[in-house]
Amino acid sequence: MRIRSYLPSLRKMLRHIAVLTIGILSTAALCVILLNYSGFCWDLDRRWTRDAKRFRWQSDAEQIRRAVNAANRRGPTIQYREGWGKMTDPKPIPYRDYEDFVTHNPDCCKTIGRSKQASIPPVNLWTSILGLSAGIIELRYTARFRREDGSILEIPNFTEYAVVSNCGSVNIAWPEY
Repeated sequence: MRIRSYLPSLRKMLRHIAVLTIGILSTAALCVILLNYSGFCWDLDRRWTRDAKRFRWQSDAEQIRRAVNAANRRGPTIQYREGWGKMTDPKPIPYRDYEDFVTHNPDCCKTIGRSKQASIPPVNLWTSILGLSAGIIELRYTARFRREDGSILEIPNFTEYAVVSNCGSVNIAWPEY
């Protein structure tokens, strides 16, 4: 008999605990979503950061350096037609390193906001929430290629965009041309 008198208050207390638990979990999920959207890196398995800074935001300079290194490693890609000839695919000539890239292209790089470049397809609300697009870097540089005959083709103001994730992986979007 005595246990039955406590049941209503026990049910009420369990209901309050359930509501409190749901509220705490919802708040934690919202915080994770907002941190991801803001560009916070959750490098749990140390894939992207080699130093002790596993949980952090990347600076613009870090994002630019990663974008330049990825673009230089991959090289710009173009196809062009010489006169009325066939389409050719020249081999890119990479810069030695980041410093060489910046020396030859002093005003090469800038961080642009996610909303300012709407034509880049991998950038939308979901990729921002998932941490796949923390920043967009505009790379404007002199692209150098070696033609099949050995001559060098230079394209000044070659523009492409790099989408940098929260932890630093880089996806080079296509050139502007």
